[in-house]
Amino acid sequence: MRNPILLATFSTCLISILLFIPQGMTSSQAENIPISSDTVGGLSIIAEFKFSQGNEVVKSFKIFNQKEGYKMSQPPRETPVFQLIGGVGNDKPMLYYVTDSTLSQMSAVKDYTQFDVVVYLYRGNELLRELDYTDCMVSDYKITTLHDGDETFSGKTQFVIADTFEFKCGGYVLKSPVYDNSKR
Repeated sequence: MRNPILLATFSTCLISILLFIPQGMTSSQAENIPISSDTVGGLSIIAEFKFSQGNEVVKSFKIFNQKEGYKMSQPPRETPVFQLIGGVGNDKPMLYYVTDSTLSQMSAVKDYTQFDVVVYLYRGNELLRELDYTDCMVSDYKITTLHDGDETFSGKTQFVIADTFEFKCGGYVLKSPVYDNSKR
């Protein structure tokens, strides 16, 4: 690149992108993330996605539903299926990219569309539950406008435009840090 302005612009963009992409997180690092909550009991959800391109930590999900997979060891074995729901936002660029690639069939590369997910459930800064999902893929994605009936239309509450991600996984492990800490 011979044009110094173009080179400076390109360098600035590249540095911005590299600084924006999270570089992985262990569960002990996740425990140190300041967490705010607007739920009863002060509970919060943090989801860590482990993609082949790197890790992405998302703290904006408000709803977690495990739909199937409780009977992993009993025949017939259930496939773990769970949902994460939260506001549309700029905090999950890699998840959006993988979702778009998977659901539009742009990428048939297994290593790219399969990933691991760790869902952390916190009360304040205390880790209560950890669900480690393996070999996951996005099985469904929808954008939905949520509202509180007539209250939203009358202006008493606000509309929320929400992402609903559904994942199917090859397996998962439940962890109970509260119990583990009580044994010490």
